Amino acid sequence: MKKFKHFFLLGFLLLSFQHRTMAGHIWGAEITYEHLYGLVYRISVTAYVDHNVANGNIDWPQLDSVHVGIYMANFQRDSFADIENDIRINYYSHEITFWTPGNYPIYFVWPNRHGNILNIPNSFFTPFSIRAELPIDPDCPNTSVKFADKPIFYSQKNKIYTHQPSILNPDHDSLSFELDTCLGEYSTTIPGAYIPSGFTIDPVSGEISSGGNPDSTGWYTLAVKISEWKNGSFHGSVLRDFLVWVHADTFNAYGFIPPVLQLDSGGNYFQTLNPGDSLSMQIQYVDSSTFPDLNAFGEAFSVGNPTSVSINSGTANTASAQLTWIPDATHSRPYPYIFTFRGSNDIQQTDLTVLVYVNGPKPDSCYSSLIGIEEFGLDKELIVYPNPVTEIFTISGNQNPLDKIELFNLIGESMAVPINCQLQTANCQVLAPGIYFVKVRGEKEERVAKFVKQ
Repeated sequence: MKKFKHFFLLGFLLLSFQHRTMAGHIWGAEITYEHLYGLVYRISVTAYVDHNVANGNIDWPQLDSVHVGIYMANFQRDSFADIENDIRINYYSHEITFWTPGNYPIYFVWPNRHGNILNIPNSFFTPFSIRAELPIDPDCPNTSVKFADKPIFYSQKNKIYTHQPSILNPDHDSLSFELDTCLGEYSTTIPGAYIPSGFTIDPVSGEISSGGNPDSTGWYTLAVKISEWKNGSFHGSVLRDFLVWVHADTFNAYGFIPPVLQLDSGGNYFQTLNPGDSLSMQIQYVDSSTFPDLNAFGEAFSVGNPTSVSINSGTANTASAQLTWIPDATHSRPYPYIFTFRGSNDIQQTDLTVLVYVNGPKPDSCYSSLIGIEEFGLDKELIVYPNPVTEIFTISGNQNPLDKIELFNLIGESMAVPINCQLQTANCQVLAPGIYFVKVRGEKEERVAKFVKQ
């Protein structure tokens, strides 16, 4: 594992990186992070760069200026993928062991942006930067949001365009969305840059609307900040930088047929379910000029008892999707599941966002919204030591003999490990690193504590 080492930064290293103006400009990027165990996190950078070899664009096998807190680390590229329009997706990562809890800003700086961006002066000669915020709390670790599609979108001049950032939410946290200013040199606001007129974002659904603007063709850039909340407390954010290509207006009609659903005060389509209810939703996208495509994104496609979707894009002017889901009690939470439907053809795309709320007991999102951990009732007087544990732990704070000891992982599965109720110990050697819960049962009560397996 790569360890995070303390060292001083020399200012000229950063300056030399930021002022290189070689080819290989960037289209969009994001920083995400994943909690592994204890104070160990995997930080990832995904960068979408121009890779037109004929024009001399270079490759980027590593990033040499990713800042985490007051330190800087080199990120090696894990893999890459080449997609349409000579775009190369570079995937970088680095595992970091933090010494102490705290709030850690993370950012990197790329030498130059995409050229000819209308809302950033001299964009090709302007450095590109992206940020994330990682608050490290050992009692409530966080994994950031992720993204299911590229940050490059296409729309038409003077026509309303909507887009949802295709969020995947591994921790199932409450999310909020806002448009932010794009960042440049030293990860600060770019002088003269502005949010294009007419663009707005819904703070609950994250759906961006152009409002029919802008009225000029060309490239525009947007920065979207996605913040995460656990039980009302801020627990991290990711800032993603997008490119939007606005091309010449055409006369073809395109868009979604409005679904038969309620609208909330923000104009978002939504539906509320109880555990065991059946969700059946048909979505239709119409495009008068071509054979359109339709895709669906959302975290509910990867949870237990997941949502299923069947897509038909075989007709000349219409693509449809049939979505079904029967959520159970483990899916209940106070904030919505976000479903994104993306209709597109060769020159344009637009989204439809649907929010689905599932009623029921509200779990503690510090651990998992897919299991009723809050129903256990975590007991601060019940202590597991050593914690973190590598092999055997002992239970303290329990004065009465125990009838039963059980271990559970984050999704509520019982863990089969050697347990001695008389000695109040458990052997965790076979467990994978991560967060677990121990549930003890005495003569008159049940109690639960959390522990970390290294």
